Amino acid sequence: MKAKKRISILLAFVLAIMALTGCGSSGNDSDGASPTSQSNPSTVQPAGSDASGKPPEQTNISGPSKIINIALNENLVQLDPHDQSNLPGYIVWTTCMEALILDDRMGNYEPLLAESWEHDSEGLVWTFKLRKGIKFHNGEDFNAADVQCTFDRLLSRRNELQSSIEHWTLLEKCETIDDYTVQFTFSEPNSMALIAFSCTPIIPDEAYAEHGDDLFHKQLMYGTGPWIFQEWQDGQFTHFIKNEEYWDKANYDSYYDELYIRHLTELSTAIAAHLAGDIQVNLKTGGIDEDLLSLYEGTESRINMINVESGMYNYIGFQCSEDSVFHDIDVRRAFEYCVDREAILNEILGGAGKVPVSIINDTCVGYDASMPPYTYDPEQAKELLANSSYDGRKLTIVSNTSTKKAEETLLAISENMNAVGFNTDILITEPSTMLDMRRSGNYDLFYVGNMHNGGDPCQVLNLRILNDAHKSHYVNDELNALIEKIKVEMDTTKRNDYIKQCQWIMREEAAPHSAIVQMNLIEPFDHGVTGIDLFRDGNFRIKYVTYDPALVP
Repeated sequence: MKAKKRISILLAFVLAIMALTGCGSSGNDSDGASPTSQSNPSTVQPAGSDASGKPPEQTNISGPSKIINIALNENLVQLDPHDQSNLPGYIVWTTCMEALILDDRMGNYEPLLAESWEHDSEGLVWTFKLRKGIKFHNGEDFNAADVQCTFDRLLSRRNELQSSIEHWTLLEKCETIDDYTVQFTFSEPNSMALIAFSCTPIIPDEAYAEHGDDLFHKQLMYGTGPWIFQEWQDGQFTHFIKNEEYWDKANYDSYYDELYIRHLTELSTAIAAHLAGDIQVNLKTGGIDEDLLSLYEGTESRINMINVESGMYNYIGFQCSEDSVFHDIDVRRAFEYCVDREAILNEILGGAGKVPVSIINDTCVGYDASMPPYTYDPEQAKELLANSSYDGRKLTIVSNTSTKKAEETLLAISENMNAVGFNTDILITEPSTMLDMRRSGNYDLFYVGNMHNGGDPCQVLNLRILNDAHKSHYVNDELNALIEKIKVEMDTTKRNDYIKQCQWIMREEAAPHSAIVQMNLIEPFDHGVTGIDLFRDGNFRIKYVTYDPALVP
């Protein structure tokens, strides 16, 4: 499906939501980015911006500015597109760079830099035919050498780069067949291959040969996309200009000439900027807090509230190492019964969502709707905890500043836990700090908003459980074996059955994660702005953003 068709579909989607609501989206987590920070981000002044990073004033009296400003409630931490683990990193690379294929994050794929692909009967060998006539933003021609360079980098950094860890554990080699044909060989059948190919941006080989990893340290993000990266000012904005030579311009040519992502971590600041007309879209991980929506009252003539039923969920992660409290299954089950999820959803998070039964929820393939949730039962929790090995030690629940209403939610969870016999405290920290804690295993419990990838839970299961990316130290041989089967099983029926079995094991074991709430997404858009993908997994894609005056009242 071409981009023009995509815009039409999204436009229809927005109109449908308007009609329904009467108001005219990791393994990426929303808890922060890679701990590797960008050194010396450029301070060169972009066109249309002052030294403070203030959004450019809109002076076009006859209509909207040709500059669009999109607020995002998280900071970008670094620019390496193969080492991103948070939402801003994903948004930045998908805006200016492209992968071999494009996904809708619900299991459907379409050609992008590749015009076609096929695999052998066993799913071991995948062959991609590449498009011709495409150029990178630095003028290099796109061909098989760039794909080879990209995957040589990933294979050589298999245990280092996030993309390699998450997607390419089974990849043995990438081979160039000719200038516009590449072949990939996996050690085992790979049912997750298409997700992986859609999540891997291609980098230009000549530029990478010249600069190496300094390519990104120097802010040289050369892609093939419809937007050309200009600069990133840490904690302020990421700036792009329209690619006038975009290879698919016949199907996508944005109204806008410039695009700014404004990293406004304080929601009140973002809302104030939107009300003042300084931004045109306010994107927040997990959606705008319902009790702040009243601030938008009276703006219906300019701003739409887009309400999306999502698969995004907030969850608690347990530290399950042998010397941890949560190594004991009875302690984990006591937690499951002590948390009043309905109260958290309705009294703190505004009721726009549901209580999920597990981290594999109703937007995932393989979901088992028959599985009962843990109900709020403090007496059962007390009994389990009293008969457990818990020794009364102080436990800290950590979250981060980007998770929706983290402090209020953690206080409620802490009160629920303390009421049945736990001894808890809470810690709210910066996203990068929390990510460091999780990757080192330095926590008792953490709370975060999660966005499972592609409607397929295998990526989350592989990253969080099999590879133990968050160092929970939870081990279940039966569960691990099932995940290995899911990764290589090409038969959909068998694969979905394995996913259901995983769901039941994690429920019975109450590990290593406990789903708390499943959230709707409410995102404010100016009338006329179209082309932004709001995925049910909580992610956003803004590369096709444009403006349609027909949508303005």
